[in-house]
Amino acid sequence: MQDKPAKELLLPRYLNIHIMLRTKQELLNEFSNKNRIVPFFNYFHPIVGMKKDKISNLYGTCLYLNNNIFVTASHVIENISNEETKLLLIKKRNGWVGNEIIECESFKFIDICIFKINSIKPKLKQIKWTIEDPSILTDVYACGYPHGFSPESQNVQNRGLKGSIAGINQYDIYEHGKFFNAIEIDFSCPKGLSGSPLIGWDNFLIYGIVTGNTSVSIITHEKRELNEINGERSYYCTEETHNLGLAIANQSIFGLHSNILGSQFLEYLKKNKLLNNE
Repeated sequence: MQDKPAKELLLPRYLNIHIMLRTKQELLNEFSNKNRIVPFFNYFHPIVGMKKDKISNLYGTCLYLNNNIFVTASHVIENISNEETKLLLIKKRNGWVGNEIIECESFKFIDICIFKINSIKPKLKQIKWTIEDPSILTDVYACGYPHGFSPESQNVQNRGLKGSIAGINQYDIYEHGKFFNAIEIDFSCPKGLSGSPLIGWDNFLIYGIVTGNTSVSIITHEKRELNEINGERSYYCTEETHNLGLAIANQSIFGLHSNILGSQFLEYLKKNKLLNNE
């Protein structure tokens, strides 16, 4: 007798590398708590490019807001070439269905894009956002499609990554002189995960939108030498580097005024009851 999936849980083939060998029942038991259910297909959607009726590449992940409107990282959309059709994929029982992206609005200085498609069937699920900043060491996760596409098989694969918040600092990723708050997370964000929401493990609320990776380093040893024959100077150093994932913090997103939304981002969330405690 086969195990039946939980009502709100659609299990992927792999959840992440740490639990790939667990049975379906073990996964169901782990995520039975309503605050720790990790739904995939109904919440997190892949963005792809299509050529000649075939998916040519998978570029990232997006999140549904309301009224056929989604949010992702702007570089996800910008990386799709002019020769490709921009598609949002929605999972149905009989497979993936492509929905063409018809309107985009990019805020490049913080790597956020809001876009719209024609229509959605069935209705997609939503996740609420929070105005509270997370604390360092808060447990978080991101679900999406990192390295999630095989051109040969045309298979789209979803995955989840879990970790904790390492810090919150200001960044200017495009060097426009416009700094924004970004959340540093202790796992790297591979290609295909960009645009995924960063979600609290214990509260199922959105803290930000995944944008990519960064690194911090410190010089642990340095040495300067002078060549006595030709007078040339040499410099050697050893650095200790730590790689981190990055997510754009909600506080930097909430102030955006969007033509597609018809309002400020925060006001749109309040209007559509997508803000926690609203």
